Amino acid sequence: MSFNAYVFAVLDVDPATLCPYCDDPLPCEPTRTLSQLLDSLVGKSQPFPRPGNPLGRKAKIDDFMSVCMRHRFEEQLLPEAKERGWPMQIDWDQLVVRVRAMRSDIKALCRDSEVLSHCIFWKKMMQEVRLKGSLAASSLRNQLANFESTQPGYYGERGFLVIYNTLTDLVPLATIDRRVIQPLQAINFVQHVLVPEVAVRL
Repeated sequence: MSFNAYVFAVLDVDPATLCPYCDDPLPCEPTRTLSQLLDSLVGKSQPFPRPGNPLGRKAKIDDFMSVCMRHRFEEQLLPEAKERGWPMQIDWDQLVVRVRAMRSDIKALCRDSEVLSHCIFWKKMMQEVRLKGSLAASSLRNQLANFESTQPGYYGERGFLVIYNTLTDLVPLATIDRRVIQPLQAINFVQHVLVPEVAVRL
């Protein structure tokens, strides 16, 4: 028996149930969206077997990040949403309306350092910056590692885009006070601080 086969026999893990890119468990019943994402990435990746996953594949992080975010959403957050009886069909137009209703609070976060200092996601981001530096803290790899705290939970990756686009319409990146959000770039501030902050208020 090979080493890989021995490991998986002992752990009772079927490698086909793991993500080929980050090795985390895939949902038992993946949605069509996730299946299509996985299929579309095959041509952009190469086989990369490893002790933790003999069916592993290798791709650029900006290619596989959407796949891993989606399967974590379906594995961790979608079951919770179903258990709580939340609607499985989200009214995206209404989501935009609800985000726009926060206009004054959003603008205060972008312009007032005292208000921003009380934001839990700002505090977390500054902690990451102190540990890793601003570039590493804002990277795709770090965003994936901190998926649960930086993504809009129940609303998934589409919700992220809807919230992000609404925010940048309300507060264009060029109008965000750089003195308030330094050392972050405006785009990273919106992605890592404003999007999750707005999501928890919805």
